[in-house]
Amino acid sequence: FSQIEKVNLVSHNETDALLIDKGRLKVAIGNNGSIGDVKLPNADEYAYGYYDDITFLFAGGSYLSGYSNDTLWANGFLTASRIFDYLPGKVGEDPADAKLKIYKLKKSDKDFGESWIEWKTAVELGAKFYDGDNDGVYNPVDKNNNGKWDIDEDKPDLIGNETFWFVINDGVPKEERRFKVDPQGIEIRVTCFTSSNGSSDAFNNTIFIRYEIENTGLIDDKLEDVYFSFTQDTDLGNYNDDLVGSFIKGRSGFIYNKEEDDEYGADAPESFVTILEWPPIYWKGNSYNDINGNGNYDEGIDLPLDTAYVKHGELLGEDFYPGALNLITNSIMQYMKSTPSIGDPDDPTELRYYQFGGKSHKGDSLHISSWGFGNGSELGADSNLFPFKGVTIIVLI
Repeated sequence: FSQIEKVNLVSHNETDALLIDKGRLKVAIGNNGSIGDVKLPNADEYAYGYYDDITFLFAGGSYLSGYSNDTLWANGFLTASRIFDYLPGKVGEDPADAKLKIYKLKKSDKDFGESWIEWKTAVELGAKFYDGDNDGVYNPVDKNNNGKWDIDEDKPDLIGNETFWFVINDGVPKEERRFKVDPQGIEIRVTCFTSSNGSSDAFNNTIFIRYEIENTGLIDDKLEDVYFSFTQDTDLGNYNDDLVGSFIKGRSGFIYNKEEDDEYGADAPESFVTILEWPPIYWKGNSYNDINGNGNYDEGIDLPLDTAYVKHGELLGEDFYPGALNLITNSIMQYMKSTPSIGDPDDPTELRYYQFGGKSHKGDSLHISSWGFGNGSELGADSNLFPFKGVTIIVLI
């Protein structure tokens, strides 16, 4: 860890924000894609992520990179690194339009009430819904007038106790971006939800986030070799003593304090980021045998070796993809603002190196046994057992 100067940042193109309140755990979100570092309505100061009313998260967001027409591009949203490439709404919409807000559902909402009716606009923007009458149209109507929802009636995509939904697009002009690349016509539908405690208190300390990423095809029909990274700047109480770790088998990166924290004390919490589900991919020789040799999976001809899944929640169920497999989380990567060897990425290539994992933003290979910011020297020869791999979670401290 290192001491870093923290500055107040202004979130870019923000028009709506709210606080997800789970009791001990509270996280502010904005409809510009920011997790934390947003100004709530009628508030003078910015809001972040809190545990027991102490800040644990400064800002979070995501990064994408890939190739379009053989040209590398990258974009993202992380206020801590002054990267603001996304706008509220679908591609081409006015980001200040009042309909581009965060749509909220609660389990306690009245059936067919105001939040259910408002969800019609969310559906127009790309939100999911349960189609009880199978007509392909979201129309929440109490058909039998019994005052409660029945299985043959439409219902919003409510997951858990509370669901929050909005859509963003990478429409910020090239000249206003840190990476100075053109928009790619990408839309991301973001769902945040909280769940009941059930048999485990862990749910009381968890907020789930679902990203659905779509290439609209306005720039290129196919974006190739695309990498996605969830990223966050964690301030676990006093940020000067924050340490970063990884649990690869658990698909997690985490922040912790080695010793007593100035704000949390001796019983400081840890902050985990866990990837629960990655999208399905068809991988010749791994998820299927290409019997006809055309390089694509053809159902009924090729031999499936695995089956991928996409879970939509209790109401909408699951989709299964024979012949495909779900991508996995490989590792995490840490970078530190203004540090020469692993500082903020300034262009698509530098971000791409971080997403590969095991490299500085200049492309130099990092070795655990000799990396100045790690504990490889304490591991000795055992450090060879922990190679860097491709990255899917990026942590800034």
